[in-house]
Amino acid sequence: MMLSKDQINHGFNGHINCAMHIVQEWSEKLGYDKKDSMRMASPFGGGFWRGDNCGAVCGSMMVIGMKYGHCDHGDEDGNNTMIAKTHEFTKAFIEKNGTLTCRELVQYDFSVDGELEKAFESGRIADFCPGMVQSALEILESIM
Repeated sequence: MMLSKDQINHGFNGHINCAMHIVQEWSEKLGYDKKDSMRMASPFGGGFWRGDNCGAVCGSMMVIGMKYGHCDHGDEDGNNTMIAKTHEFTKAFIEKNGTLTCRELVQYDFSVDGELEKAFESGRIADFCPGMVQSALEILESIM
């Protein structure tokens, strides 16, 4: 079931960022502890809180890693599968949204003092960012 805009904004109001929303939807389905996964994702919201890679994209990369990641030295097949899924996701996200970069999507540069607060105060986060979470979840659903 897709998260609604209201559910995502409720999470934002409780400091659940885009990356955390993504991993909370997928972690248990993939056999991971939801709270541990959310803790791991928490630094990735707001493009590392600098407007870099979109938090929804970062969370999606974690989910791809949960399912397709590898850890054995020399696992060429696993590595190739993970890279292919990463490229499939990023290509689809760019086609749908134009960029992977938070500051370009949100049109605020969180690396500048006060910009994150301005983005929240202006309503841009509440109006725009839930759509990025939904977009990432839709793409994940189609490629997983």
